[in-house]
Amino acid sequence: MKKTLFLLLLTFLAYTSHAQRGEIGAFSGISYYQGDLSAGLGLHEPRFGFGFFAGYAPIDHLTIKGSFYRGQISGNDKHHKGGLLRERNLHFRNTLSELGIRLEYNILGFRPDGMYTRFSPYVFIGMAATHHNPIAQYQGEWVELQPLGTEGQGIPGYAQRYNRVIFAIPYGAGVKYALNENLSVGFEMGMRTTFTDYLDDVSTVYVAPEILQGASSRGSLAAALSNRTGEYLEEPSVFENGSQRGGADVNDYYFMGGVTVFFTINGY
Repeated sequence: MKKTLFLLLLTFLAYTSHAQRGEIGAFSGISYYQGDLSAGLGLHEPRFGFGFFAGYAPIDHLTIKGSFYRGQISGNDKHHKGGLLRERNLHFRNTLSELGIRLEYNILGFRPDGMYTRFSPYVFIGMAATHHNPIAQYQGEWVELQPLGTEGQGIPGYAQRYNRVIFAIPYGAGVKYALNENLSVGFEMGMRTTFTDYLDDVSTVYVAPEILQGASSRGSLAAALSNRTGEYLEEPSVFENGSQRGGADVNDYYFMGGVTVFFTINGY
Protein backbone atom coordinates (compact mmCIF):
# COMPACT_ATOMS: atom_id res chain seq x y z
CA MET A 1 0.00 0.00 0.00
CA LYS A 2 2.76 2.41 0.96
CA LYS A 3 4.64 1.51 -2.22
CA THR A 4 1.54 2.22 -4.32
CA LEU A 5 0.99 5.61 -2.66
CA PHE A 6 4.65 6.46 -3.14
CA LEU A 7 4.45 5.63 -6.85
CA LEU A 8 1.27 7.70 -7.23
CA LEU A 9 2.98 10.64 -5.51
CA LEU A 10 6.01 10.37 -7.79
CA THR A 11 3.71 10.24 -10.83
CA PHE A 12 1.81 13.34 -9.67
CA LEU A 13 5.00 15.28 -8.96
CA ALA A 14 6.47 14.31 -12.31
CA TYR A 15 3.26 15.41 -14.07
CA THR A 16 2.98 18.76 -12.33
CA SER A 17 6.67 19.45 -12.76
CA HIS A 18 6.38 18.83 -16.49
CA ALA A 19 3.20 20.86 -16.73
CA GLN A 20 4.54 23.93 -14.98
CA ARG A 21 4.99 26.94 -17.22
CA GLY A 22 5.32 30.69 -17.17
CA GLU A 23 3.46 33.24 -19.26
CA ILE A 24 4.15 36.83 -20.21
CA GLY A 25 1.96 38.83 -22.54
CA ALA A 26 -0.03 41.89 -23.50
CA PHE A 27 -3.68 42.92 -23.81
CA SER A 28 -5.38 45.40 -26.15
CA GLY A 29 -9.06 46.21 -26.43
CA ILE A 30 -11.84 48.49 -25.22
CA SER A 31 -13.03 49.75 -21.86
CA TYR A 32 -16.28 51.32 -20.72
CA TYR A 33 -18.18 51.88 -17.52
CA GLN A 34 -21.65 51.58 -16.01
CA GLY A 35 -22.81 54.24 -13.56
CA ASP A 36 -24.83 57.40 -13.06
CA LEU A 37 -23.75 58.96 -16.37
CA SER A 38 -24.21 55.92 -18.58
CA ALA A 39 -27.36 55.51 -20.63
CA GLY A 40 -28.70 51.99 -20.91
CA LEU A 41 -25.82 49.49 -21.02
CA GLY A 42 -23.27 52.29 -21.23
CA LEU A 43 -21.99 51.27 -24.67
CA HIS A 44 -22.17 54.75 -26.18
CA GLU A 45 -18.58 55.70 -25.36
CA PRO A 46 -16.18 52.74 -25.67
CA ARG A 47 -12.58 53.76 -25.04
CA PHE A 48 -9.17 52.20 -25.60
CA GLY A 49 -7.59 49.93 -23.01
CA PHE A 50 -4.30 48.02 -22.87
CA GLY A 51 -2.24 46.06 -20.40
CA PHE A 52 0.53 43.64 -19.58
CA PHE A 53 0.54 40.47 -17.52
CA ALA A 54 2.74 37.67 -16.25
CA GLY A 55 1.56 34.32 -14.98
CA TYR A 56 2.53 30.98 -13.55
CA ALA A 57 0.68 27.73 -14.23
CA PRO A 58 1.46 25.03 -11.64
CA ILE A 59 -0.96 22.63 -13.40
CA ASP A 60 -2.77 22.56 -16.73
CA HIS A 61 -6.08 23.82 -15.35
CA LEU A 62 -4.83 26.69 -13.18
CA THR A 63 -2.96 29.92 -13.96
CA ILE A 64 -2.03 32.59 -11.41
CA LYS A 65 -1.58 36.00 -13.02
CA GLY A 66 -0.39 39.44 -12.01
CA SER A 67 -1.38 42.27 -14.31
CA PHE A 68 -1.32 45.98 -15.04
CA TYR A 69 -4.15 47.42 -17.12
CA ARG A 70 -4.78 50.98 -18.18
CA GLY A 71 -7.93 52.22 -19.84
CA GLN A 72 -10.14 55.25 -20.20
CA ILE A 73 -13.84 55.46 -19.43
CA SER A 74 -16.33 58.26 -19.99
CA GLY A 75 -20.01 59.11 -19.78
CA ASN A 76 -22.31 61.89 -20.88
CA ASP A 77 -25.92 62.76 -20.17
CA LYS A 78 -26.35 63.71 -23.83
CA HIS A 79 -26.91 60.01 -24.56
CA HIS A 80 -30.16 60.02 -22.57
CA LYS A 81 -33.13 60.46 -24.88
CA GLY A 82 -34.65 63.26 -22.83
CA GLY A 83 -36.12 64.25 -19.51
CA LEU A 84 -34.35 65.23 -16.30
CA LEU A 85 -31.32 63.03 -16.94
CA ARG A 86 -30.67 64.73 -20.29
CA GLU A 87 -31.19 68.14 -18.69
CA ARG A 88 -28.75 67.28 -15.90
CA ASN A 89 -26.10 67.81 -18.59
CA LEU A 90 -23.15 66.26 -16.77
CA HIS A 91 -20.22 64.44 -18.35
CA PHE A 92 -16.85 63.05 -17.31
CA ARG A 93 -13.74 61.27 -18.45
CA ASN A 94 -11.54 59.08 -16.29
CA THR A 95 -8.26 57.23 -16.85
CA LEU A 96 -7.95 54.01 -14.84
CA SER A 97 -4.66 52.37 -13.85
CA GLU A 98 -5.29 48.90 -12.43
CA LEU A 99 -2.82 46.63 -10.64
CA GLY A 100 -4.27 43.20 -9.98
CA ILE A 101 -3.85 39.51 -9.31
CA ARG A 102 -6.22 36.74 -10.35
CA LEU A 103 -6.82 33.01 -10.60
CA GLU A 104 -7.62 31.64 -14.04
CA TYR A 105 -9.28 28.24 -14.44
CA ASN A 106 -8.65 26.61 -17.82
CA ILE A 107 -11.77 24.51 -18.31
CA LEU A 108 -10.22 22.01 -20.75
CA GLY A 109 -6.75 22.39 -19.37
CA PHE A 110 -4.11 24.25 -21.34
CA ARG A 111 -0.81 22.62 -22.28
CA PRO A 112 0.97 24.16 -25.25
CA ASP A 113 4.15 22.15 -24.74
CA GLY A 114 3.96 19.31 -27.23
CA MET A 115 0.64 20.85 -28.36
CA TYR A 116 -1.20 18.43 -26.06
CA THR A 117 -4.04 20.87 -25.29
CA ARG A 118 -3.77 23.92 -27.50
CA PHE A 119 -7.27 25.38 -26.94
CA SER A 120 -9.27 26.08 -23.80
CA PRO A 121 -11.99 28.44 -22.58
CA TYR A 122 -11.33 29.86 -19.12
CA VAL A 123 -12.95 31.81 -16.32
CA PHE A 124 -11.19 34.09 -13.85
CA ILE A 125 -11.66 36.03 -10.63
CA GLY A 126 -9.26 38.21 -8.67
CA MET A 127 -8.70 41.44 -6.82
CA ALA A 128 -7.23 44.77 -7.90
CA ALA A 129 -6.29 48.25 -6.79
CA THR A 130 -7.21 50.98 -9.29
CA HIS A 131 -6.21 54.62 -9.45
CA HIS A 132 -8.78 56.95 -11.02
CA ASN A 133 -9.22 60.70 -11.40
CA PRO A 134 -12.48 61.95 -13.00
CA ILE A 135 -12.29 65.16 -15.04
CA ALA A 136 -14.81 67.30 -16.92
CA GLN A 137 -14.50 69.96 -19.60
CA TYR A 138 -15.35 73.52 -18.63
CA GLN A 139 -14.75 76.61 -20.74
CA GLY A 140 -12.38 74.72 -23.02
CA GLU A 141 -10.27 73.12 -20.28
CA TRP A 142 -10.36 69.72 -18.55
CA VAL A 143 -10.77 70.14 -14.78
CA GLU A 144 -10.09 67.59 -12.02
CA LEU A 145 -13.34 67.03 -10.13
CA GLN A 146 -12.29 65.25 -6.93
CA PRO A 147 -10.48 68.26 -5.37
CA LEU A 148 -13.56 70.45 -5.96
CA GLY A 149 -16.00 68.43 -3.85
CA THR A 150 -18.93 68.94 -6.22
CA GLU A 151 -21.30 67.21 -3.76
CA GLY A 152 -19.93 69.03 -0.73
CA GLN A 153 -17.12 66.59 0.06
CA GLY A 154 -14.66 68.09 2.50
CA ILE A 155 -17.09 70.70 3.85
CA PRO A 156 -17.95 70.33 7.56
CA GLY A 157 -21.15 68.33 7.85
CA TYR A 158 -20.62 66.55 4.53
CA ALA A 159 -18.67 63.43 3.55
CA GLN A 160 -14.92 63.37 3.13
CA ARG A 161 -13.49 63.55 -0.39
CA TYR A 162 -13.60 60.17 -2.08
CA ASN A 163 -10.39 58.20 -2.50
CA ARG A 164 -8.74 58.16 -5.89
CA VAL A 165 -7.33 54.68 -5.21
CA ILE A 166 -10.12 52.10 -5.04
CA PHE A 167 -10.45 48.34 -4.74
CA ALA A 168 -12.16 46.25 -7.39
CA ILE A 169 -13.05 42.62 -8.06
CA PRO A 170 -12.20 41.55 -11.63
CA TYR A 171 -14.07 38.55 -13.02
CA GLY A 172 -14.89 37.24 -16.46
CA ALA A 173 -14.19 34.64 -19.12
CA GLY A 174 -12.18 34.09 -22.25
CA VAL A 175 -10.59 31.62 -24.63
CA LYS A 176 -6.95 30.91 -25.43
CA TYR A 177 -5.32 29.13 -28.35
CA ALA A 178 -1.70 28.04 -28.79
CA LEU A 179 -0.27 28.84 -32.21
CA ASN A 180 2.81 26.86 -31.28
CA GLU A 181 4.58 25.75 -28.13
CA ASN A 182 5.67 29.27 -27.21
CA LEU A 183 3.15 31.69 -28.73
CA SER A 184 -0.56 31.86 -27.92
CA VAL A 185 -3.44 34.24 -28.57
CA GLY A 186 -6.75 34.75 -26.82
CA PHE A 187 -9.85 36.83 -26.31
CA GLU A 188 -11.39 37.79 -22.97
CA MET A 189 -14.17 39.88 -21.46
CA GLY A 190 -13.96 41.02 -17.86
CA MET A 191 -16.05 43.14 -15.50
CA ARG A 192 -14.70 45.05 -12.50
CA THR A 193 -17.04 45.48 -9.57
CA THR A 194 -15.82 48.46 -7.56
CA PHE A 195 -16.37 49.75 -4.05
CA THR A 196 -17.02 53.33 -5.11
CA ASP A 197 -19.84 55.29 -6.73
CA TYR A 198 -17.52 58.10 -7.81
CA LEU A 199 -15.81 56.93 -10.99
CA ASP A 200 -17.99 59.62 -12.62
CA ASP A 201 -17.95 62.09 -9.66
CA VAL A 202 -21.73 61.68 -9.33
CA SER A 203 -23.46 59.85 -6.48
CA THR A 204 -25.76 61.68 -4.07
CA VAL A 205 -27.40 65.13 -4.04
CA TYR A 206 -26.96 68.72 -5.12
CA VAL A 207 -25.47 71.11 -2.61
CA ALA A 208 -26.68 74.71 -2.64
CA PRO A 209 -24.29 76.88 -4.69
CA GLU A 210 -23.79 79.36 -1.84
CA ILE A 211 -22.50 76.52 0.36
CA LEU A 212 -20.04 75.38 -2.29
CA GLN A 213 -18.97 78.92 -3.14
CA GLY A 214 -18.19 79.73 0.46
CA ALA A 215 -16.17 76.57 1.07
CA SER A 216 -12.90 77.46 -0.69
CA SER A 217 -11.24 79.64 -3.29
CA ARG A 218 -12.40 77.14 -5.92
CA GLY A 219 -15.97 77.09 -4.65
CA SER A 220 -17.35 78.98 -7.64
CA LEU A 221 -15.85 76.37 -9.97
CA ALA A 222 -17.26 73.57 -7.80
CA ALA A 223 -20.73 75.14 -7.99
CA ALA A 224 -20.49 75.55 -11.77
CA LEU A 225 -19.50 71.91 -12.32
CA SER A 226 -21.96 70.54 -9.78
CA ASN A 227 -25.03 71.92 -11.56
CA ARG A 228 -24.80 72.28 -15.34
CA THR A 229 -28.48 72.16 -16.19
CA GLY A 230 -28.47 75.89 -16.90
CA GLU A 231 -25.98 75.37 -19.72
CA TYR A 232 -28.39 72.94 -21.37
CA LEU A 233 -31.53 75.03 -20.86
CA GLU A 234 -29.66 78.26 -21.64
CA GLU A 235 -31.21 79.90 -18.60
CA PRO A 236 -30.37 79.98 -14.88
CA SER A 237 -31.14 76.75 -13.04
CA VAL A 238 -30.96 76.28 -9.27
CA PHE A 239 -31.79 73.04 -7.47
CA GLU A 240 -32.88 72.96 -3.85
CA ASN A 241 -30.19 71.91 -1.42
CA GLY A 242 -30.44 68.11 -1.15
CA SER A 243 -32.15 67.52 -4.51
CA GLN A 244 -31.25 64.23 -6.17
CA ARG A 245 -28.13 64.40 -8.35
CA GLY A 246 -27.16 60.71 -8.64
CA GLY A 247 -28.03 57.29 -7.29
CA ALA A 248 -25.86 56.18 -4.38
CA ASP A 249 -27.54 52.79 -3.97
CA VAL A 250 -25.44 51.08 -6.68
CA ASN A 251 -21.67 51.39 -7.07
CA ASP A 252 -20.00 52.00 -10.43
CA TYR A 253 -18.26 49.24 -12.34
CA TYR A 254 -16.15 49.07 -15.48
CA PHE A 255 -15.42 46.59 -18.26
CA MET A 256 -12.32 45.64 -20.23
CA GLY A 257 -12.44 43.29 -23.18
CA GLY A 258 -10.13 42.50 -26.05
CA VAL A 259 -7.38 40.28 -27.41
CA THR A 260 -4.34 38.84 -25.66
CA VAL A 261 -1.01 37.70 -27.04
CA PHE A 262 1.38 35.84 -24.77
CA PHE A 263 4.54 33.79 -24.74
CA THR A 264 4.88 30.62 -22.69
CA ILE A 265 7.97 29.19 -21.06
CA ASN A 266 7.28 25.50 -20.79
CA GLY A 267 8.43 22.76 -18.46
CA TYR A 268 10.51 24.60 -15.92
